[in-house]
Amino acid sequence: MTRAMTPLPWDEEDMLGAVHGLPDQLADAWARYRDLRLPPEFSTPRSVVIAGMGGSAIGGDIAAAGLADALPAPVVVVRDYRLPSWVGPDSLFIASSFSGNTEETLAAWAEAGRRGADRVALTTGGALAERARASEAPVVRLIPGGAPRAAFGQSLAGVLAVLSAAGLAGGIGGRLALATTAMRALATADALEDPEAEAATETNAHHRSESDNRADTGATAVPPLHAPLPTELARWLRDQLVQIITPEALSSVGRRWKAQLNENAKQSAVWDCLPELNHNSVVGYGRPTAIADIARTVFLTGPSTHPRIVRRMGLTAELLDQAAWAHATIAAPEDVAAGGLLAEALWLVQYGDLLSVHLARAHAVDPTPIPSLIALKARLASRA
Repeated sequence: MTRAMTPLPWDEEDMLGAVHGLPDQLADAWARYRDLRLPPEFSTPRSVVIAGMGGSAIGGDIAAAGLADALPAPVVVVRDYRLPSWVGPDSLFIASSFSGNTEETLAAWAEAGRRGADRVALTTGGALAERARASEAPVVRLIPGGAPRAAFGQSLAGVLAVLSAAGLAGGIGGRLALATTAMRALATADALEDPEAEAATETNAHHRSESDNRADTGATAVPPLHAPLPTELARWLRDQLVQIITPEALSSVGRRWKAQLNENAKQSAVWDCLPELNHNSVVGYGRPTAIADIARTVFLTGPSTHPRIVRRMGLTAELLDQAAWAHATIAAPEDVAAGGLLAEALWLVQYGDLLSVHLARAHAVDPTPIPSLIALKARLASRA
């Protein structure tokens, strides 16, 4: 669904509208890119590496995770200047940079060329498009406008189209159709909630008393499985350190949630994965003792989650209860199961993106500007 209303006062560039429109963006982008053709020598590579940073990289993460049950070759996302030693002439290299000027991705592009890898650029333009044209490499053109993280549907569709054109994945259209249907249902339910009605009853300088905070962190305060809409969960997570726990198979979704909470909500968040966290993280839940007052955990799961991981989630929740650490569970609905892990991940991404914008509203911050990142990039560019 596309949200037909003017931007809200706290959301001048209409990030909420962009998030509500994510299913349509994804469907439109897939329709645009699905018939992509690559040179014959690009077919059936032995390995795939996707280079990107931030919002330009997450499409590769979700593609690799969502198609893990079908891909005949390993797909690795690299967020760095350098590439693994195994990248070479039998590799397919995808450079994803919305602006086309991401320095890490440009460095990786050059290195992939020196290694003899087949290269594809995914970008709106910039230096990456120029260098791709100069080397006669295929370019998948993204539509410019908005923040890179808000172009997730485009970047994901572009990566999926490249994998399909290289003969590595089929049946993507059906999975996406099922996913976007479920995502639209979630977006519609969210849009029916009036985000301004709740804001009118709250003050922006909200601080809970110690007694209120302790009452909220008990087991009885946990939102029920499936039930909370993103607006409700946002109220529960406001002004908290958010710990996101996912199965390893959905780790890319945890990364997306963390990044969206950081950038849109301007809120600290961390993410961890099962089963690994059962081998270390749980030992530290008791300290510092004050953390239970300022932190809350959200488990993410879905129909494909391994039964032993489900069991581990339950046991981990019990350990959190012992530390008086509040937690909730958000589960992708059963009706996405037919679309596999890709559909499941996309529903959870939609939920997390909505949550991040509603948290921005709760904090009275505009979700789009990222001044600290802009300042950091300027410092790097000046080499001061």
